[in-house]
Amino acid sequence: MQSKRVEEATGSHDSYNPLPVSIQYCTNDLQVCSVYMRKETHTIGNLLKHHLLQDPALEFVGCGMVHPPDIRILQLKLRQSSPKSEVEPALLAALRRIREEAAALRSELAAQGTT
Repeated sequence: MQSKRVEEATGSHDSYNPLPVSIQYCTNDLQVCSVYMRKETHTIGNLLKHHLLQDPALEFVGCGMVHPPDIRILQLKLRQSSPKSEVEPALLAALRRIREEAAALRSELAAQGTT
C-alpha cells in the first residue's frame, strides 16, 4: 500500500490542531484508500463520515476502530467516485466544515450566555 500524511499530500500544516493522520491507497485499486487517525474515536469518525458522504468525489465512506481497541486508532475506508478525484481535499474540506460548525455553535451558546 502507498501511504502518505495529509501534510505531505497538501503541502500545508495546520498548527491549530494537527491531526496524526495517514492515508494508505490500495495498490491494485487507487480509488480505494484507508485513512487512519490516532487517538480518535467513533465520535469524530461518525462526524467525518457524515461530512465526507456529502462530497460527490466519494461514493463510499465507512468507519471503525482498529483492533485491539485500546490503541485508539480510527480507520475510515473511502472509495472515490473516479480515479481522478482525490481524498485529501475532501478530507480537509470536511474537517474545515466541522470546525466552522463547532465555532458557530460555540458563538451561539456564548450569545445565549450558556458557556
